[in-house]
Amino acid sequence: PMNSSVNKTLKDLCPASNKAKANDDALNDYVFKFRGKPLKDIRTAFEEALRRAGIKDFVFHDLRHTFASHLVQNGVDLASVKELLRHKTIGMTMRYINLNPKHKMEAVETLYKEKDARNLQDGGGQQKQ
Repeated sequence: PMNSSVNKTLKDLCPASNKAKANDDALNDYVFKFRGKPLKDIRTAFEEALRRAGIKDFVFHDLRHTFASHLVQNGVDLASVKELLRHKTIGMTMRYINLNPKHKMEAVETLYKEKDARNLQDGGGQQKQ
């Protein structure tokens, strides 16, 4: 599925196409077209965009890894990521997730936040007798 931001962007990029449709729903149209016909393969265009941007060692499939990693880093649970990627197992989903060092540090820091919150609740961490 596409989020509302992507859907709006596509509608804004293709206003004539949207006006022609009775239900004005960009989700029912092809995203990539050339001379009005749906593209079955965008490899050539993608590779040309990479070349123009000076990006090396990157393939279209890398976008799935980026998508999975960004979802997890934004707090989406693994079961949802698994479903969005249409994986059969969580193990496969885990192979797609690459957490950056900052995200790992933030995860570990949550332990200290929990400890600090408990200390405030029990009077500063002193043992209750």
